[in-house]
Amino acid sequence: MKSIPTSHRIIQAAIATIAKEGMQSSAMKKICHKSGYSPGTVYHHFKDKDEIISRSFQHLLFELSKSFHDALQEDAPLRERLFRAWIALLTYFIKQPDHFFFYRQIVNGHSFLSGDENSSQFDEFVQPLELLILNGKNEESLKSLPVKLLLMLFFDHLHSVVAWQFQHKEEMSKSELSESLVALWDLLRKTSS
Repeated sequence: MKSIPTSHRIIQAAIATIAKEGMQSSAMKKICHKSGYSPGTVYHHFKDKDEIISRSFQHLLFELSKSFHDALQEDAPLRERLFRAWIALLTYFIKQPDHFFFYRQIVNGHSFLSGDENSSQFDEFVQPLELLILNGKNEESLKSLPVKLLLMLFFDHLHSVVAWQFQHKEEMSKSELSESLVALWDLLRKTSS
């Protein structure tokens, strides 16, 4: 069995700790304890808590990108591609609850996203979806709202459904999933006046 590199174990520990404790309550001591490494080992690999959080967020974005970018690349109608991307992200987060709660900690108002490196990586992560939405606007299939707002609607809807599943500790039925996708489409699509 292949061993997990030390820095990756520390990142996994940071994600799990922040997901459970929150950004402010996740002291380095807790991250060290969760990782199983001494503070000296952790500081050998990372300068400080901000670097651990930054690298953890970069790791998360890489994993998320793998899960949904293929859905956007396929030659399919706009609606189908949006649905596939949404389902891919939903599936990823349901299988990785710590990643979902860590992601929510980062994107829900933490100034951390405003850092140059993290901001540009987040922009790179959402770029394929942003381009798809822009194309949908240009084709007049999607509302004429700003692209960033349409992206927020997409992700806010996704976050709400994932949170609902965790809160209720049950998987959505096919009917509920289908209705959620219709609700997403209704949020984004341009309606005739």
